[in-house]
Amino acid sequence: MQTLSTRLTQIVTARNVYIFGLALILVAMPLSKFLMSLGQFFIAASFLMDGKFKTKTQWLLINTPALILCGLFVIHLLGIIHTSDYPEGWKDLRIKFPLFVLPILIATAEPLERKQFESLLLLFVAAVLAGTMISLAVLTELIHRPVTDIREIFIFKISHIRFALFICLSIFIIVYFLRNHPNITLLKKHFFYCWHYGYSLFLRLWNLLRVLLS
Repeated sequence: MQTLSTRLTQIVTARNVYIFGLALILVAMPLSKFLMSLGQFFIAASFLMDGKFKTKTQWLLINTPALILCGLFVIHLLGIIHTSDYPEGWKDLRIKFPLFVLPILIATAEPLERKQFESLLLLFVAAVLAGTMISLAVLTELIHRPVTDIREIFIFKISHIRFALFICLSIFIIVYFLRNHPNITLLKKHFFYCWHYGYSLFLRLWNLLRVLLS
């Protein structure tokens, strides 16, 4: 009979920690800045747990997109030389630091299997759906919070513009599944369509009503 430590060793592998970190980031993107940072720590931990740093370095050097993303951060780093506001410059670098680290960590990890990749995409869509439902609950006063501006319904301290982009991305993800998985049931298809188009229509009508009543 396996001991608890043996079971934990089998579960807490570098690969599982990496996938959990990715899942945490995808859930956190529309919902929580804290969980997004936590997910990055899990991915960094999986990088250290996996080892094979020489091989990882070779993978990184042949991954052009990752090098380009890292280069964007280097441009910002060089730009601080010309700034007159160093505190704000260092703050900007701190915010953009994941742009440098995450491409390295993801590019040097083993590629995801298609099933894993698609499961993570669906997890992101589910997180956006949850954020949408909560925002609608605030808008319709099912969740009682003072709202003087439509942007205040996003209670997760996430930019409303960014959240709108997440919704757009979710739409493209759903289109991907509808095109590549024709065996998806008709009920699920109707659910996806109703969520996206119904949500957009509801917000437009609500804004119109607020304008008419103001």
